[in-house]
Amino acid sequence: MAEYPDGKLNKDDLGAWGATVYIEKGRVVIDFGKNLSWVALEKNTLRILIDILEGKYKQL
Repeated sequence: MAEYPDGKLNKDDLGAWGATVYIEKGRVVIDFGKNLSWVALEKNTLRILIDILEGKYKQL
């Protein structure tokens, strides 16, 4: 059963998701573990993702 920690955004909302971010062959990969059409992030989660991506960028 899908979880909606911030409430369901719309009828297409599949609920909470996770991702793995890593470097492979000089590229930053974001692996969502499933096919996604779209992603919606609230402000705090967006900041966390930006910080993770900036950290990986600095490792390249």
